Amino acid sequence: GFDLKKFNDNIEVNRELTRKNFSIAKEEIAIAIVGRLAPIKNHQFFLDVIQEISIKTTKKVAVFIVGDGSEREAIENRISQMNLGSNIRVEMTSWIKEIGVFNAGMDIMCLTSNNEGTPVSLIEAQAACIPVITTDVGGVKDIILDGETGFIVPKNSIKKYTEKLLVLIEDE
Repeated sequence: GFDLKKFNDNIEVNRELTRKNFSIAKEEIAIAIVGRLAPIKNHQFFLDVIQEISIKTTKKVAVFIVGDGSEREAIENRISQMNLGSNIRVEMTSWIKEIGVFNAGMDIMCLTSNNEGTPVSLIEAQAACIPVITTDVGGVKDIILDGETGFIVPKNSIKKYTEKLLVLIEDE
């Protein structure tokens, strides 16, 4: 029931457009997490992982939190208090209507939810040929080939999530 055509049409043009619009340098790894800013989506865990990544990589990384919701202020406050290296930046975008265009500019898609059905953001990311990393919740095992199209890690395991995200960041 999804029109996935918009996620694989004009990928190169859309990639350039998104990277220009969000000032993503050619050598920067662009990571996104797309969804409601709600407790169940566990953005605080995601930020814990980004904090760990900032310690463990020298690569330039641009992180995009796409969405809106009740946790926006808490997430913004947490980001402002994080001690990230100069190679990591985190940007909140609110909702993006042209998600197919946006996804084309990303290198990695994340999901850190505590509970899910079948996450649309991961289906859309894979339609755009983006590797994903997700917590082992809901129907993710039905849509992700662990180790092939992405990684599935145990819920709330900062160590495993960081380890697998580093694999995607460091391995071109």
